[in-house]
Amino acid sequence: MARQLEAAPRGYFADLGSLIVQALARLVREPSHSRRAEAKRRWARHALLLTAVLACVIVLLMFVVDAYEINLMPKRGTPSLWPVKILTDFGKSQYVLWVLGLSFVPVLLVLPRLSGAARATMIGIGTRTSSSAIAARLVKRHLLTNS
Repeated sequence: MARQLEAAPRGYFADLGSLIVQALARLVREPSHSRRAEAKRRWARHALLLTAVLACVIVLLMFVVDAYEINLMPKRGTPSLWPVKILTDFGKSQYVLWVLGLSFVPVLLVLPRLSGAARATMIGIGTRTSSSAIAARLVKRHLLTNS
């Protein structure tokens, strides 16, 4: 019978360091495929073409859809916009911003201990939480400077 070696339990910071090193190693290592140079050129062409097409589509949609919708919008301060005012006031609240920001901390603390699908799910939750907090902060800053 082959004897299996059991790894000694490692600490949180060792797991976190290992996670960071593995992620950085994946980002900087050389691809191992034999046609990587050809694939790199093809990917660059496709990325450039896709970027150009998407830029054109976005500009076209901005002129077609946004201009039409902006003309349909009521004037600022219209009494019928009270639900929107409640939502924007909610987003300006310091309590909401603090909860969103602090909800990212448990994700950071638990992430190194997870693996597989649980880790992927937690990364998604952390990304959404942090981007929501950043977006709320930017909206608040924009509303305060423009009022």
